[in-house]
Amino acid sequence: MDKRLEKVEDSYAILVKDIADLKGFKSLIIPMVVAFLSAVVTLGLRGFFLGNKP
Repeated sequence: MDKRLEKVEDSYAILVKDIADLKGFKSLIIPMVVAFLSAVVTLGLRGFFLGNKP
């Protein structure tokens, strides 16, 4: 019985660690998307305003 309980506790600890790592990855996605979109918008606006000048 103790071995089963120990195995469940180990599995639970691994699961908690994996979920924490996933949350950390998700928190990095939003800043990366915002940075990418701001770079695209900046390049688009520069091309629009600088491209219209003769």
